Amino acid sequence: MHTLSNKINISGLFILLSLSACMNDTPGDDAKDQRTELVRAIETAHHKTEYLSNATISFDIELNWGSGKALQANVLQRTDGTRIRVRKAAGSDILFDGADKWLTTSGQEDPNARFDLFTWHYFFSLPWKLSDPGTRWQPLPDRVLEGYDCRSGRLSFEPGTGDAPDDWYLVFSDKKDGLLRGAVYIVTYGGKDAEAAGKTPHAIIYSDFRPVEGIPIAHTWTFYGWDTDSLDKKEALGTAVIRNVHFAAEKPEDFAVPAGAQKI
Repeated sequence: MHTLSNKINISGLFILLSLSACMNDTPGDDAKDQRTELVRAIETAHHKTEYLSNATISFDIELNWGSGKALQANVLQRTDGTRIRVRKAAGSDILFDGADKWLTTSGQEDPNARFDLFTWHYFFSLPWKLSDPGTRWQPLPDRVLEGYDCRSGRLSFEPGTGDAPDDWYLVFSDKKDGLLRGAVYIVTYGGKDAEAAGKTPHAIIYSDFRPVEGIPIAHTWTFYGWDTDSLDKKEALGTAVIRNVHFAAEKPEDFAVPAGAQKI
C-alpha cells in the first residue's frame, strides 16, 4: 500500500456510501453498461487474459496493522483462484484445495487461519475477479480518489458466493489508464451483520504498480477506516507490502494437503 501520509480526496464519499447501502442488488440495463465499462477497463489495464494464461502466482506479504506486524507470509495460488496456499512465517500452513480448507500449525493455534486464507488472496486478485460467477454490479457516479479521476461501481454478490456473500465493494478505476486504484469495502466474515458493518467501512488503496511479466501489480496497499458520520475523520489502519511476485507452472506438491492437516 502507499504511505500513510498520502491524502485521499473523498468528497462526496459519505453520500456514496449511504446511497450504496440502500441500492437494490439487482442490476438493470444501466448497471450492465457500467459493468462493461468499469470492469472491462480494469481487466484490460491489468491484462487479465495474459494473467490467466499463467498457472500459478506467488508473492510474499508483510502486513503491519496498528502499531505492530500482523502477518508475514507467502501466498501461492492458481491464477483463477481455485487453489490457494498460505504459509506463515509463524509456522501455519493453510490450504484451500478447491473444496476443503486445511490447516497445520507449528504448535500454536491460528484463529485467523480461514480469514487469512481468503482475504489477502482476494485483495491481491481483485483486478482479475471482478467478473467471476456470482458478482453483481451497479453504476455509481465518477469520483476522485487519491487525486485520480475514477469510474466507480458497486460490487455485491449473489447468495452463497464465497465465505462472505454479504460483503460489498465500491470499486474505483482510473479513467486515464484503467488501473484499479482502490476499493471501499465492508467485512462481514465471521457472522458480522452487514448493516452494522456498513457503518464502519474500510478502504484499500493500491499503489506502487510494477510490471511482472508485463502485468501491472500493486506492491503497496494502504488500509483506512472511515467514521461515516464525518468526512474529516479518516483513520489509518495499516499497510501491506508485496514482494517477490512471480508466475510459475503448477507442481504436484503445490496444493497437496500437508501431513497432519485438519479441516477448518
